Amino acid sequence: MKYDLATNFDNELIHRIAEFGIIESVYGKLSEDIVGGGRQSMILPDISWKELEKHVNVCHGYRIKFNYLLNASCMDNRELIGPSHRKIMDFVGKVRDAGADGVTVSNTTMLKMVKAQFPELKVCTSVYMKPVTVNEVVEFEQEGADEITLYHNFTRNF
Repeated sequence: MKYDLATNFDNELIHRIAEFGIIESVYGKLSEDIVGGGRQSMILPDISWKELEKHVNVCHGYRIKFNYLLNASCMDNRELIGPSHRKIMDFVGKVRDAGADGVTVSNTTMLKMVKAQFPELKVCTSVYMKPVTVNEVVEFEQEGADEITLYHNFTRNF
């Protein structure tokens, strides 16, 4: 069994977890970006874009993938049309160019858009999409999700 683990962008963490050989990927995000995420900016490490790129390279040096979080609980429909849509897609391109292997999204619109414009990126569903039935999991898979994060109360009997 392989695990995904949150990163605090401390490269020593990556060195330590690599020793176990069970971490497939780490996930994280900048404290501020155009999309936002599931955690408050004030509790996230304040790192620069260059530090993000370096951390992704460190991960890859240990054969650990990096997943960038684009999982804001509400985007006010900015992802749909207009200048905000273009800025969001440009940002996803920048994340890809920084070396991210995938992204985690919090709605099916983002899932479809990222899969259509960046097929090389692995797209994961966020826990905020709250799949609690098999039908919902199947729906996300049919929409193109490469990985589905189960909701907290979903039975996780390995």
